[in-house]
Amino acid sequence: MLAKIGTPVDAQADDFQRNSERMQSVVETLRGTIQRIVRGTDEKSIQRHVSKGKLLVRDRISALLDPG
Repeated sequence: MLAKIGTPVDAQADDFQRNSERMQSVVETLRGTIQRIVRGTDEKSIQRHVSKGKLLVRDRISALLDPG
């Protein structure tokens, strides 16, 4: 087990506020990246694929799997 650091965090300090804002920005960027990865591609490509009568990969896999 790690020992606790004895210095308390001052959530009102300017450095803390700047770091917190920067971290929120990084987290939002990461969430956007994760959403793009989960979607797999952009909306235009998806529509083009579907308009050709093709199923998306996730839809094909879902169709193959048995429920439950």
